[in-house]
Amino acid sequence: MATSSTRNLAVETRVQDYLNDKLQTAADLDNLDSLLQNIQRQHELLRVQVRSRAALLTSFSLMKLKLEEASRILVNAESASRQHDHELREKAEWFTDRQANIDMQLKDFTWSDTSDEAFHKFELLMSKLQRLDVASGYLDFLREVDELRFVAANVLSATS
Repeated sequence: MATSSTRNLAVETRVQDYLNDKLQTAADLDNLDSLLQNIQRQHELLRVQVRSRAALLTSFSLMKLKLEEASRILVNAESASRQHDHELREKAEWFTDRQANIDMQLKDFTWSDTSDEAFHKFELLMSKLQRLDVASGYLDFLREVDELRFVAANVLSATS
């Protein structure tokens, strides 16, 4: 890597070579003003190029930061996705185990060989239970009517 003094020496040598090349005769001194203007134009062009490169470097730096941020977001999203998949698999396994347990209990309760058969037997049992509940409610209603008749008969006999 070149040091600062080595670079300065190289620049000085290049400037000296340039001036020696441009100022070889006395007539070249008459063109010194145009030579200086030419050097100033070149210097300004170099300045514009340096500014342009600096702007590009800034743009590239910003793009690099955005790319790094996007990479971090992607890594986080992938991690969250893997975690979500894992949780879904665990819930699905739990559901499958729970469903198998319910099927087994239903088969045991109805003394069936298959869960479909057990389900149909269970539906029949529930239907019978519902009819029994309606009949029980009807009997309760008839008891209340009977009690009201008894009370009404006692009230009528007491008032007459």
